[in-house]
Amino acid sequence: MVSGLHEDSLTDHLVYRLKNKCDVEMENYQDAINWFESDILNPVSVDDSVFSLIDLSDTYILMEADSNLKSSLSTYTGSSAQYKPKNREEYTMKRNEWINLLFKDDVFIPDDLQPGNTDEPNMVKQNIPNPFSASTEVSFTLSESSKVSIFITNLLGQVVQKLERSYQSEGKYMVTINLTGKPDGIYFITLYANQKELGKIKAVKSK
Repeated sequence: MVSGLHEDSLTDHLVYRLKNKCDVEMENYQDAINWFESDILNPVSVDDSVFSLIDLSDTYILMEADSNLKSSLSTYTGSSAQYKPKNREEYTMKRNEWINLLFKDDVFIPDDLQPGNTDEPNMVKQNIPNPFSASTEVSFTLSESSKVSIFITNLLGQVVQKLERSYQSEGKYMVTINLTGKPDGIYFITLYANQKELGKIKAVKSK
């Protein structure tokens, strides 16, 4: 349903979002949940991912209150069960937390770090394993001796971990990212070499 969605314009994306809200109103919950989960994984922007988190949580609450819901759908959670609230108290707490984050304007990555060279897309490899439960490994290539900074940010752009490494020569390297104790969800791992971005990858932490 959502293949190639984010190759469209922002206007098209808004149309998809409104269509999906209609699915919720028409009680096409499974289609709605699948769309929200896809948008969380592949957001047009951080704000869009937050909107979909809120809408997904709202959809689960609507399903819980729907006395006519088929039994086969009553426990449906799609592929991201961690976003289904355990109860209404958790739903309210998470919703308010996500709404509050929409109005924060914090700068998480230092301004002196420069964007990467798009002509070198393979400088950072996808992490292995992915998804991962606690730790994962990221491979990357340096073209010169470098000080490497690694920022791990959550879905809302907040830095949850920062690593600093110094490498004395060019070559291929691997670093272990350990997110034990961090919530399950989507994380972005961005590597900088001598303050210039090597690349960014998306990692999924899941039990």
